[in-house]
Amino acid sequence: MAKKHVVATVKQVLTDWTPVSGGKPDIVYPYGDGQIPAAPSPYLFVQFPVANGERTTHSRSFVEEGAARIVIFSEAGGGIDWPLEIGEQLAALFRAKKINGVEFLTPTSPLINDDNNEVNQVKTSVVVPYLYHFDDPDED
Repeated sequence: MAKKHVVATVKQVLTDWTPVSGGKPDIVYPYGDGQIPAAPSPYLFVQFPVANGERTTHSRSFVEEGAARIVIFSEAGGGIDWPLEIGEQLAALFRAKKINGVEFLTPTSPLINDDNNEVNQVKTSVVVPYLYHFDDPDED
């Protein structure tokens, strides 16, 4: 799981985001933040599947390298245009930006889940890699 500061920064960016067209889908975070709407309502599910930290020098400086995965759920049979557009907008929100000290790298293009034919919602996702440099004042 990502550091609390990284999670808060991703939440801030997504909260401030206004889609170019259409309404903003509900956004659900791990561990109870937000409610998953009933299918087939579109929504985003934000995950932090990987976060690795290491000391950068023999000092109190550390770096966390990880990724946020934003899964886009949309109605099956509604086509792929909307989730791809949302995925591209989400990637642009984070691409090569430094926000609150979190350096977001190059997000993936929207990834299409191969199991989409077996469910009532289409799943696509965007993976946003990041670096977060921080100092630990309690470290000796």
